[in-house]
Amino acid sequence: MKYDEIRMKEGLCLRLKRLFTVKSKDQNLLKGISTVCGASLLNFIAGSIFSVCQLIIYEISYIHYNNESSDISSDNEVFYYPLELLSQTIATFFSAILDKKIGLHYTNLTGMIVLIIGYFILLFSNSFVADIISMIFCGVGTGIISYPSTANACEWFKDNNGFVIGIIETMISLGSFTYNLMGEKIINSGNEGSQTVNDDKFYNKEIAKEFKIYIIWLIVSVSLLYGLSFLMTFKKTEESFKDTSNVTVGLLSMENEVENDNDNENEQEHFSEKKLDLPTTVEHKKVKKDFIKMLFIAIKSKDLIIFIILAILEAPLYSLIFSLNRSIGEFNNIKVKFLTSLGPVNFLFECIGGLIVGILCDYTSKRYLFFFNFGGNSIISFFYCLTFGDSFWFFLFTNLASFISGGFYSLKDYYLIRIFGVELYVELMGCVNLLAAIVIIALTPLSYSLENNSDIESNTPYWILFSICGVLCLIGFGLSFLVKEDPINYDDLIKDDENEEQQN
Repeated sequence: MKYDEIRMKEGLCLRLKRLFTVKSKDQNLLKGISTVCGASLLNFIAGSIFSVCQLIIYEISYIHYNNESSDISSDNEVFYYPLELLSQTIATFFSAILDKKIGLHYTNLTGMIVLIIGYFILLFSNSFVADIISMIFCGVGTGIISYPSTANACEWFKDNNGFVIGIIETMISLGSFTYNLMGEKIINSGNEGSQTVNDDKFYNKEIAKEFKIYIIWLIVSVSLLYGLSFLMTFKKTEESFKDTSNVTVGLLSMENEVENDNDNENEQEHFSEKKLDLPTTVEHKKVKKDFIKMLFIAIKSKDLIIFIILAILEAPLYSLIFSLNRSIGEFNNIKVKFLTSLGPVNFLFECIGGLIVGILCDYTSKRYLFFFNFGGNSIISFFYCLTFGDSFWFFLFTNLASFISGGFYSLKDYYLIRIFGVELYVELMGCVNLLAAIVIIALTPLSYSLENNSDIESNTPYWILFSICGVLCLIGFGLSFLVKEDPINYDDLIKDDENEEQQN
């Protein structure tokens, strides 16, 4: 073969190689995008538990028909979501510890195993007690996989955390929407209403048993999605902290070809695709010391106290609407077509709210977003009971509550990361959610008692519950004026503390 022909072929190979070559910093960008997608899939999986809580009335009907010794009723529905939420928030603390000890991938694997065990318990459950145990397992599993993945995704795009959080929160709601929609299709494809049995409402036996089929489908689908998420998730190492704001995939210049190839080779040494990337002993001690100092500063901050109060004040309204909207609709004769579509559409509105507010967080005053949240919730709280007599307005207000709630999820995540730093995000989120969950748990017996000891036809217990929520939201609206806009400067505060120690 002639020299010119050989050179021509080599030139073609080099051109093809350049076409598919990615610069080192662009590899970081692609890994970052892939990691956001992986975290989104994990949160999509986490959203499945909320759909189960929405569809749990079918499980209650199943137990009623298949366990003669059980005295379960539709009123038991109010216990599932609060207990799942409490388990999830407690697990958040464990997820932070696991992430630092064994790494992100093994943390996610642990969470998925616990979640799937919870679904298997629910699959074979035939009693209310077994259901509650399954909810605890499911809550722990989702609590472990959600927040470390979100924090890791935000590490890759620190200048666009609002957008990243908006996407991830959207995926939680999208997962809830998808699984709820599929659940209704699998369990109750004919949109049949419930039946009155001994002054209580249950779905018929043939429909109720389909709930177990749905759980089997759920187990298979979340397992497959987790495998895909594992392949897409990368832990960001110190060596990969580079600018990921520009994409330059394609032809590389001839002058920089050798230099870029060397950069690629050197950079690849630092990327450990599925290893833990744990720091050395010396690094670990320094990181731990700085982390403890930052944590104490954050805990002593009045900004964290204000934020925790706001999260507590916001929590009861959506929790009650989420837990009770199905039973409210049943007892107030809301049209069946509205009730069967309510769950999926709720999650769709939550999804849209999370995305919009997440994007706005990067460009808008956080104080204004808190005003919108608590102002909207105040209106919904005081007028919600008036909608019980009309299917359309009940449907609309329930979905508006979901929209605002989805937005608050994004706002809450962004605010913690923006003000207190991504390093403290998981621990602080665990603290905030735990306190909010305790409030929700405290309201559960109250709502159960009011439903069982009041004249349900007059909706008196609902008026009491939602009026309380309205007052709480008005207090939250007033406290929104105190919301901090600028991040905490840990460096200066740590130096001040060190100077005081030296002087003493």
